Amino acid sequence: MISDRSKTTAATIGLALAGALLSTAGGASAAPSRATGDAVAQTRSDVVCDYFYGDRPTISYGSSGPIVKQAQCELNAVIRAGLAIDGAFGRATESATKKFQAKCGLTKDGIIGPRTWARLNDAFYYHAHC
Repeated sequence: MISDRSKTTAATIGLALAGALLSTAGGASAAPSRATGDAVAQTRSDVVCDYFYGDRPTISYGSSGPIVKQAQCELNAVIRAGLAIDGAFGRATESATKKFQAKCGLTKDGIIGPRTWARLNDAFYYHAHC
């Protein structure tokens, strides 16, 4: 037969484990933040880049829209680019793209095509290293 003291100890251990798991997972109160140009102080697990869903088209200088915001957000999180997430692929986004491409051994052309998207998404979503 299990004593009342053993039951109490087991319950205490169970509550402590549950509390530890919640604090490790961020708990119910931890809300991820949307990345901004000042997202450099955040870790990738804290940043939410949800500007664009679906296939990733090739984008480059002069491109605009939600897909560019997605790229800017991911570049900010991965290489701490400090980009304004404005949806305009200008010189700063082109420069950050080239920096990322150089870091990952990709062609340093400033164009975010299939290979750059693949590496960028791996780095952002899976914390993969180049």
